[in-house]
Amino acid sequence: MVHAEAGAPQEYSYVARRPLVAVGLAKVDGLSEEDAHAIVDHLADSATACLRERKALSAGAARITLPIDAGGIAGAPDVVFAPQEASAVGLVCILAPLRMSAFSPSDAGVRSITIESAWGTQ
Repeated sequence: MVHAEAGAPQEYSYVARRPLVAVGLAKVDGLSEEDAHAIVDHLADSATACLRERKALSAGAARITLPIDAGGIAGAPDVVFAPQEASAVGLVCILAPLRMSAFSPSDAGVRSITIESAWGTQ
């Protein structure tokens, strides 16, 4: 099941819900709405595949702000995982695919995207 909605509650401008995970677009600076939505959708799809591979999956959440330079290169992220025990899964299934996202070069200078994600068993 794929479910995505714009203008979602909790102050997210966009939310992608998949089995085992939801990804909300909390803030975006310097990216088009179309690009930001595509990144959130791709992250949700990628996270779903990754989470399905876990033998034991406990619930977790993350808030990640990822700066992107003018050349499209992702910088050092600001990351919060909760609970701490969820960090390993969050690093592999949420942060890694986000950092590997393709960002186009831009004359807009430094840009950023902030997502919040929650995952766990259904």
